[in-house]
Amino acid sequence: MFGLQLRLQRAARKLAAFSIAGILALIGAGFLTVAAWITLAEMHSAAFAALIIGAVYFGAALIVMAIGLSRFWIVPVAAPAAAAAPVMGAPMAGLTPMQMVILSFVQGLEQGRMSRRRP
Repeated sequence: MFGLQLRLQRAARKLAAFSIAGILALIGAGFLTVAAWITLAEMHSAAFAALIIGAVYFGAALIVMAIGLSRFWIVPVAAPAAAAAPVMGAPMAGLTPMQMVILSFVQGLEQGRMSRRRP
């Protein structure tokens, strides 16, 4: 069980770090938006500032949607025969359903991390 606890602690640390980074990025984006608004409003007008900032955010959203919809992320990988049918052996018998869900989540994160390292 020590290995499971270690994986859960690592996953929790990663989740906390990425959550904090996301919050800080949103705060930074807010300050950059305000700074862009002030600069553009002084140079031209408030309507021009709104048009430019809205276009930048809309363009960024379209780029992120295009990346998300691209087939680049979909990599067909044949599952090994042993991994295709999980066996509920003795190590898994003592786990509660919630522990099994968490274990599955952590294993999925690890598999995703490992799949990025392959050429």
